Amino acid sequence: MIEAIEKNLQRGISLLNTISNEQYSDNSVAPYYSSIGCHMRHILNVFSCVLVGVESQSIYLNKRNRNELLELHTQL
Repeated sequence: MIEAIEKNLQRGISLLNTISNEQYSDNSVAPYYSSIGCHMRHILNVFSCVLVGVESQSIYLNKRNRNELLELHTQL
């Protein structure tokens, strides 16, 4: 499972290195009107929650840090 997670994270990094901020934040496509950036932010927020939760031995996915800047820029 860890290998699959690492492979998918590497794919995400490759994607971020090949698209523009405009493509990344484009939320104009029907039917969901959700950008790549929105999905990436969600993924990163879940990882952050899990990592913080492992340290405290309590994982609360509803306490995600919703950093909206992650939806707009491929590089921060």
